[in-house]
Formats: sequence, structure tokens, C-alpha cells
Amino acid sequence: MSEMTAVLEPAVESSATRRDHQPDRVITLPNGLVGLPDLKRWVLMEMDPPLPLRWLTSLDREGFRVPVASPDLFTESYGFELPDEARRLFGGTSGLDLAVMIISTIHPGGEKITGNLAAPLIVETGTRIGLQSILDDRNLSMRKDLDRDRFRVLMNRIKRSQREGSRTAALLGQVELARSARKGDDLLVKI
Repeated sequence: MSEMTAVLEPAVESSATRRDHQPDRVITLPNGLVGLPDLKRWVLMEMDPPLPLRWLTSLDREGFRVPVASPDLFTESYGFELPDEARRLFGGTSGLDLAVMIISTIHPGGEKITGNLAAPLIVETGTRIGLQSILDDRNLSMRKDLDRDRFRVLMNRIKRSQREGSRTAALLGQVELARSARKGDDLLVKI
């Protein structure tokens, strides 16, 4: 595989691949992802070794997952008007607590990571219902390079927390899924 935008591999026994996964951790995408309309149920899982990214792991296709990251890892300022399709899905805009994730590509050797800023995953954290939205903005890159300085800072934080014996703190501190929705960490499945 030349790039790792999606991975299909034999399932590893985990809370996401067993039938007894935690239902309150399931993210439902009624329309699936772009090009994957039948994959509607997902969970976020830690990466091993811990990185400032997470696996968006399908519950509908065993062993299928995509790397996702916070927009903060790619750009200092990322924002967009909530698309009409999201407004309809979420029933408006008032009182929403949204998490935004960027579907990413880990290139061969892991030396380069890019993210698709033009098609973010938007999840309402209370209901855990979301969608991947295609944004109509030519200024948003589909292959934005990860900001190495931001990545390095988060990796140092993870390593420091691990040395201090607090893996959970490291994972919860590594990525805020969106500046406006820090509660996104409650979507994470811990294994």
C-alpha cells in the first residue's frame, strides 16, 4: 500500500471489533463517508504507539479504518460556515457541540501526513451523529501538510505524560478535535 488513507486489515481483538462495543461511543454517519455510503457506524480509537491522530474505525466493515486528526494539526486557523446539509442533520445550529476531524493520509514511511481540509468530518458530540461535508472553498487544500511544529509539541506532551505514567492523560491531551468542541475526547474508545 503506497499511502494509508484507509486501512483494511485483519481485525485485532478490541472493543471496536467485538460485538460488545460500547454503544454510547458509536459515531453514526447516516450517509457514510464519501465513497463509502454503507459504512455508517464508527468509533474513534487510539493509535498504537500513541500519536496525535486517531483511527476512525468502522463497525460495519471489520478491519477498516481511516486516520483522523484535529484541524489544529494542519493549520492555525480553520473555520467554515456550517453547511446546509449539516444544519438539516443536526436540526439547526443553536446549542450544538461540534467536533471537527480531518481525514488524513499517512504517506509511506510515516514521514509525511496530509489532511483533507476540504472534506471535514463534523460530529455533534451529544448525539454522536455526523457527516463528512464537502466544502465549496477553493482555498481549502485536499492534501494539506501536517504542521510539523504542532505535531512535535503534541508528541513531546504525549511522551512526557507516558514517562509520568499517565497514558490516559497523554491521549486525552494529545488532540482536541476542534477548538470549539473540546468535548470531542469523550468520543474516544479506550482499549
